Amino acid sequence: MFSEEAFIKSLHDGKPNAYAELYDRYGATLFQVILKIVKSNEDAENLLQDTFVKIWRNISTYDASKGRLFTWFVTIARHLAIDFCRSKYFTKKNMIQNEDNLVNNQSLSVEMFDLDYLGINDKVNSLEDKLKQIIDLQFYYGYTQTQISEEFNIPLGTVKSRTRTALLQLRTKLSD
Repeated sequence: MFSEEAFIKSLHDGKPNAYAELYDRYGATLFQVILKIVKSNEDAENLLQDTFVKIWRNISTYDASKGRLFTWFVTIARHLAIDFCRSKYFTKKNMIQNEDNLVNNQSLSVEMFDLDYLGINDKVNSLEDKLKQIIDLQFYYGYTQTQISEEFNIPLGTVKSRTRTALLQLRTKLSD
């Protein structure tokens, strides 16, 4: 097991055992992050592979002064998954699903994935339900404000004001 600094150096140096360690340490967690967004094991597996390729190619851009390595990995995985969900392929694929597979308003509570050390889960859960739902949809499921407005029949201005209110409340809660 590497220390984080030695692990980063091994990744920078392209050592094969570092990439095996990368997969062993983070593979399951990153898979769960992706799966929460794309809702398909097959798509999540493909995106996990894409995540590791992107990490491999871009490890030289990682800057420890800007955040933890794990957070950087999660950000890459989330962005790939969100981009995938916004793709034409994903949209077309979802159009053929029957209504039983659509998101249910009651199930939008997000179970956090190894980011609870930041205390974000508690802060988001302490928000009023309508604000929490907006945060969950935008930041964990990758919905745009327009998509939320259309899918949940909420005026776009209301979605925007709830987003702003939620973010301001989270900022206050996180600064305490």
